[in-house]
Amino acid sequence: MKTNNIKNVLSIIITAFIFISFTACKKDSLASGGGYIEYTVDGKTYKQTDDVGAVFISGKFQGLTDGNLDAKVGDSQDISITTGTAFSPMKLIFTIDGKTYGNLGNTSKAKVTFTKIETNLLEGTFEGIIKENIGAAYPAKSISGKFSIKSITRI
Repeated sequence: MKTNNIKNVLSIIITAFIFISFTACKKDSLASGGGYIEYTVDGKTYKQTDDVGAVFISGKFQGLTDGNLDAKVGDSQDISITTGTAFSPMKLIFTIDGKTYGNLGNTSKAKVTFTKIETNLLEGTFEGIIKENIGAAYPAKSISGKFSIKSITRI
């Protein structure tokens, strides 16, 4: 129980750090925001376009999310990415119909594949299993999606 609380607090701190990074640091693209995160769960497709962006620290991918934190792929992943390579495990957190779903990144089989990496553009796909409240007691749901990010923060 105590370990779960620590993980939850750590996740909130990292999410806040990424959000602050989006709003406080130099953007590579000239436009604010741009792009999308699209995902499908239970046959229903959702698309986030509100201030989506990705964060890199010292050249390593940390994660991508939208401005409301409704869709999040990666959480302090700290990986050097290459085109066409699947990276796993990958933490996924999404708000679906008002409920939070996600996985435990270090133990998940969720993966992300980057299909295009340019100075001002990051594209790829992701897939995995998520559960409501990231809890083992809830039924697993498959999620798959794609993203195109034009706002990239580099620290």
